[in-house]
Amino acid sequence: MKEIKLGIIGGGEIGKSLLEIFLKMDSIKVKYVADIDEGAPAMELARDCGIEWTLNMMEVIEDRSLDLILEVTGVAEVLEKIEENKGQNTEFISGEGSFLVFNIIEEYNQMKGQILNEVIKHLNDIHQEIEGDSQRVNTLLAQIEKITKSLNMLALNASIEAVKAGDRGKGFSVVANEVKKLSNQSNILVQDIEEVNKNIINLNGNITDIVDELSN
Repeated sequence: MKEIKLGIIGGGEIGKSLLEIFLKMDSIKVKYVADIDEGAPAMELARDCGIEWTLNMMEVIEDRSLDLILEVTGVAEVLEKIEENKGQNTEFISGEGSFLVFNIIEEYNQMKGQILNEVIKHLNDIHQEIEGDSQRVNTLLAQIEKITKSLNMLALNASIEAVKAGDRGKGFSVVANEVKKLSNQSNILVQDIEEVNKNIINLNGNITDIVDELSN
C-alpha cells in the first residue's frame, strides 16, 4: 500500500482531531502542520509527536513531495493561495471537504467501537458460561471422587470377607476384583475429565487475555 504524504493547514481543534486520526493510520504520513498561531492545538500535538510544524503555510503549499493538502481554516485567502501555488500532482481538499473527511472517519470509528464493544460483550458472556461449566465440572468431579473412595472401601471390605471365608469366599473375591476394576476405571475417568477441564480453564484464560487486549 502506497504511503500518502499530506500537510494540514489549520491548527485548530479540527486540525488536531484529523492529526490524531492520521497518526493511527500506517498508510498516511503527516509531513507538516501549519498555522499562524504556534500555540494552536494541532501545532502543539505536532511538536509532541515530532512532526514538522511551521508558521508559514507556503512551506506546505509549495512542497511538491506532498500527495495531499488538507485545509481546515475556511479562510478564502488561504484557499486561493493553495489553488495558485500547490504542485500539479498534489491533491487538495478544502475546509468543507476536510470536515466531511473528519465526520466520515469519526462515524467509522464510532461504528468500529460499537462492533468492538459487541465482540467484547459476547466474549465476556462466553467467558462466564465457560467458567460456570468449569465449576459444575469440578462439582461433578468431587462427587465422582467420593464414589470412587466408596468403591475402594467396598472392594477392601469384600477382599477382607473373602479372606475370612476361605474357599467359601470366592464370590467375595470376584466381587472385590470387579469393584476394584470399576474403581480404577473411575480414577482414569476423573483424570481425563480433570485434563479436559484444565484445557477449558486455559482456553478461558486466553479469552480473558483477548478481552483485555481488545478493551485496551
